[in-house]
Amino acid sequence: MALHNDLALNEELQLRFGLTMDKLVMQDAVNKALNGSPVILDMVPNESYNIIALFRKIMAHYNYTGDVIIGHCPLQALSTRIESRNHNAISSGNEQDVRDGFFPFEQYACLFGKSGNGPTVNTISPNAVLNIFSPKIPFTRKFDIKQLTEYLTVLGFSELDVLHGSNPLQLKAKLTGYDSIIDTSQK
Repeated sequence: MALHNDLALNEELQLRFGLTMDKLVMQDAVNKALNGSPVILDMVPNESYNIIALFRKIMAHYNYTGDVIIGHCPLQALSTRIESRNHNAISSGNEQDVRDGFFPFEQYACLFGKSGNGPTVNTISPNAVLNIFSPKIPFTRKFDIKQLTEYLTVLGFSELDVLHGSNPLQLKAKLTGYDSIIDTSQK
């Protein structure tokens, strides 16, 4: 049975997501899982609901079980990937493939931070985070030190940590209900 034929679950998705890209991503993920395919649920968490719990609830409706694995790419490796991707896009004249250097970091802060649960996935200092925002990554908007300081506090650094710049922070997944975490920076 495909999800698009299930009225009750469609109503729940409509309630949670409205007519958004997240609803389409969730529907596609559920349909692929029901057809026996591995699924990547490429969604940024929302504070109003637990995305993993919602996915598991929908899948339980179909008596389907599986592992939920979070992919983690450390901030330093994420920066290198963005820099490389953007360099290749510009070099090949394919500038629509250039990525806003800050958006992936905003997504990262939604997924990982000091307030997370489970094992430490990254240990990093405020200075190391600030060094990531190098001039090599083209930003579509300019950031001042206040905005970057706000980003550091979203990750979990205190204002004192930011001032001193050296106290490292152990970052953990903010999500709950997952089975394991893999480091996607390893090839």
